[in-house]
Amino acid sequence: MFSAQTYAEAYLFIDLTPCECGETGFTPSAEPATLPGGDTGQRWHGVCPRCGRQRSFVFRFPAGADSREFSNRREPSELIDAGQWLWAAERYLSGVPGGIGEIRALPEEARRTAGMLLGAAESALDEAAKFFDGEDLPDSALWTAWSRRARDAGPDRFRRSWLRDRQSHVHLLMSALPASAGFDGPADAGHLEVVRRRAEVRAMWVARHGLAGLDDDRATPRQRHELVRAERAASGLDVATGFSLLSPPDALAAYNALVWAVEREFARAPADRDRRLAAAAAVRAGWLARTGQPGWDPDEDVYAIPADRLPPAEAGWEMVRSARAAAGMDPYTGDFAGPLP
Repeated sequence: MFSAQTYAEAYLFIDLTPCECGETGFTPSAEPATLPGGDTGQRWHGVCPRCGRQRSFVFRFPAGADSREFSNRREPSELIDAGQWLWAAERYLSGVPGGIGEIRALPEEARRTAGMLLGAAESALDEAAKFFDGEDLPDSALWTAWSRRARDAGPDRFRRSWLRDRQSHVHLLMSALPASAGFDGPADAGHLEVVRRRAEVRAMWVARHGLAGLDDDRATPRQRHELVRAERAASGLDVATGFSLLSPPDALAAYNALVWAVEREFARAPADRDRRLAAAAAVRAGWLARTGQPGWDPDEDVYAIPADRLPPAEAGWEMVRSARAAAGMDPYTGDFAGPLP
């Protein structure tokens, strides 16, 4: 279990932590977790796209944690060391043109992306600055082997004077951006939180893959799919379908999507297909019997079902996750995890 100050810090820690095989690309699903002592934390989990290992991160957060900044305190991070913060800042900056004129010439969408990246770089540098107590970083600020090797290779980049130069450079580039229009409408905290999380996900995705922006044609279909899933997770949606976890008909639609996914994936393996469909159908039938919910036809428009025939959203999604697992799928991402036992 890890202790993070904000969701943004937790996201970055996951992004900086490779799988045992070295793969850093990882799109986790999130769910509440019960911690020792009864507190509620957050668990991110998923499958490594390269080696198939199950990966899991459990975090404890302080009261009032959000994702507007990497940290909401004056003390340095206990999760990410100074060298990693400096590296993260450079990674964000790598996706931004190096001159004011170039930034001003960017299309509107690219300017928004540049603004996200510059904001993330500024915050990362601010976090690195918290570790300094003089011109040089103390050894205690570099607890990862990577950071110690990086300092040995380039000690000038680990001095306060260099940090201040980078902060000045970021502020100069930010001056080329137009003032943000802000959120046009009622200040709904939940909506703003989702907007912030999606902005962070997009900025990290652009930087991770060395792209110029969201519209960079160099992004591969796999990378695009990774972004879609990450945005869904950040928005509190079902990662597999993008459906709302708060909507009862969306849960029923997700079950139907499960059936179609199995039929499509195993069209040439009818025996395997039928086993998986039967396993999912058994979960659905058992759930209907336990809850007393009326059934629905796969061809029925679930969004036209009267509200009094719909299950609570949480119960419906619990059934969907159980049915996915029974069909040999990851309960949260919908990926096929392997052959049935």
